[in-house]
Amino acid sequence: MFFSDLLPPIKAFLQATYDRDADDVFATLSEDAVLTDMGQERCGDQIREWNDKLRMVEVKLDLPKPIVAFVNAMNMYDGDTLVAVFTEGALVNDQRREHQGKDAIRRWADKEIIGDKVTMYVTDAVAHAGGHAVTAKVTGSYDKTGLPDPLVLRFYFSLGEGGITQLIVVPITPAAA
Repeated sequence: MFFSDLLPPIKAFLQATYDRDADDVFATLSEDAVLTDMGQERCGDQIREWNDKLRMVEVKLDLPKPIVAFVNAMNMYDGDTLVAVFTEGALVNDQRREHQGKDAIRRWADKEIIGDKVTMYVTDAVAHAGGHAVTAKVTGSYDKTGLPDPLVLRFYFSLGEGGITQLIVVPITPAAA
């Protein structure tokens, strides 16, 4: 399913969330709406607190626009926007498999992100070696057999030419105490 296939109220909610427009987010919800995120149900003022927390994370992380666009497109299962943030010759290395160029990145995104409805919850981001390292809890409809819960991945982004030139995705294992 693609963004364009969604019902208008769902599209309006997702677009308002993508735009980080709190007034529009709440205008899309009924008075008795329940929002479930990461298994936790929220209603009423809890939804406003959830939205405010998301906005605080975005401001705190201060990520470049191509990375914010990648995260938002991934979370909205928007393959067109996701691929558009990469440069023509970009390289993605995910699970030690390389996907180079927009056509290969499109195939990877359609199968591994859009098809598996992968959502990332950014928990940290730092400037790293001329790029940016984004840590996120990841969930989706992929086979979770043998994977840690939660699954935490680090996304290493390199930028240039107005977009993402390289993305390397690696699992993060907490250090032993």
